[in-house]
Amino acid sequence: MEPLTDKRAEIQQIKRVVQQAVDQYPRLIGFLITLPNRVQNTVQLFQNTVYQLLNDLVVTRQMSGKQVSPTILRWVWEAPPAQVCRGLLLMNQDTFCHPRHDIFVDCIETIEVLLHKARRIINRTQLDITPRISLYRVDRTRPEQSDTQYTHLQNCAFSLLPAVTALRL
Repeated sequence: MEPLTDKRAEIQQIKRVVQQAVDQYPRLIGFLITLPNRVQNTVQLFQNTVYQLLNDLVVTRQMSGKQVSPTILRWVWEAPPAQVCRGLLLMNQDTFCHPRHDIFVDCIETIEVLLHKARRIINRTQLDITPRISLYRVDRTRPEQSDTQYTHLQNCAFSLLPAVTALRL
């Protein structure tokens, strides 16, 4: 991952990442994660850990007969130097929460637990510090809300400027 250098290019890149995610998934979910410190390789380790834990969750859901939709993990991270590590994870909500078979609040709690667990795995020295997590949702199946939700998500992504972006299939 390389930091984006030109401010205009950064804004366009973030717009593209958010728009592609919204276009791809009717129920997009975003998690703004604030990790308490930034050390060497924190971002890469956290992304890899989340990817593995999410993969385990998908396998568990499939084994129990629950419907699981594919997703691409899109990340937008605040570029260093920063005291904390802030990142936005964008993904398909239907990967971990099917609207007909799951309770949304329970699904969100499951993902928040997964993100907290990923944090503990990458930094075992500060177990008492938990990441702050904020939720952003763009549900295009509810058009009366989706424009406002999209604006909130995009503003969240812009708050990470200067930014670094990454995709994980």
